[in-house]
Amino acid sequence: MHRKSVRIAVRGAFALCLTAFTLAGLMAGWPWLAVLALMAGSVGLVMLDTAGGLPFMMSVKPSERVEMAAVYSSFRDVSGILTPGAAWLVLLVAPLSGIFIAGGGAFLAAFAIAGKLHPRLGVARPSRGGA
Repeated sequence: MHRKSVRIAVRGAFALCLTAFTLAGLMAGWPWLAVLALMAGSVGLVMLDTAGGLPFMMSVKPSERVEMAAVYSSFRDVSGILTPGAAWLVLLVAPLSGIFIAGGGAFLAAFAIAGKLHPRLGVARPSRGGA
C-alpha cells in the first residue's frame, strides 16, 4: 500500500479472493486442491482485513473517526447476519461448493465497486514530502 495506492491493494486482494474461492468451488472433487485454494484465498482475506477499512476511515475527518467507528462496526454486525442467510439461500439450490462459487461472484462485484475508489487514495502527497 505504501508503494502503490489503497485502491490497488484492495482490488488486488479482491482479485485474489475471487480467483481462489471460485477455484475452490470448482475443485470440489479434489479436496486437497480446494483446501489449497482456500488457503490462498485466506491470504487475500487478511489483506482485506488490514486494508479494507482504510477507505472508510480515510474519508472521515480525524475529529469524527470515533463517532464513525460505531457506524463501521454496525456495518460489520449486519454483514455477520446477512452472510449466513445468503449461504442458506445458496444451499437451498446448490451443494456446499456452490457457496464458494457464490463467494467468488460476490468478490467480483466487490472488485468492480472498488474500482470506483480514488486512484491516489493512501498515496503520499508531494506537498507533504511524498514521491
